[in-house]
Amino acid sequence: MASVTGATLAEKARKYVDDQVLLPVSVPRPMTSDPVHGYFSEIILPPERVDEADVVMIGFPVDIGASYRMIPGLRPSGGSPAEGTMGIRRGLGMARTYGVAMDIDLKTAIKVADIGNVFVGNTDGYDEAFGKLSMVLGDIVDSGATPVILGGDNSTSYISFKTFAEHTDGKVGMLWL
Repeated sequence: MASVTGATLAEKARKYVDDQVLLPVSVPRPMTSDPVHGYFSEIILPPERVDEADVVMIGFPVDIGASYRMIPGLRPSGGSPAEGTMGIRRGLGMARTYGVAMDIDLKTAIKVADIGNVFVGNTDGYDEAFGKLSMVLGDIVDSGATPVILGGDNSTSYISFKTFAEHTDGKVGMLWL
């Protein structure tokens, strides 16, 4: 499983889906819309239009380092860290695009694409999971888009930082929430 050279990010994303490196997902949409400003889920570009995006979202539903791995509902918080990627998407999907304080509407200010989740199988260890994220994340950074990684457990920060540094001459800025 190697990165596809000489292809657009959209072509690479399609290949990653075919190779089961990425799983397509969608941001849930509200039942109604605001005709003026709208909701975040309405501005998300599909993976086939990722080359138009300024920002590319990718989910990394990993919980390898967590207790009670892959047993939703058994953790005190109610679920596995791997469920975080979809929880974040649900929350973002219902967020308005307009910010009153800064008078910015994301609907016209930025283009965002969501290329899905990195496929992390139940038997994948850190090497397999990190290898998949690093490959896709490197392609996003190389395309010039700003990646936003929706994560699972805290190990996501390590491979994200490492990959950014490898693809940006070590100049990395990161916001970790």
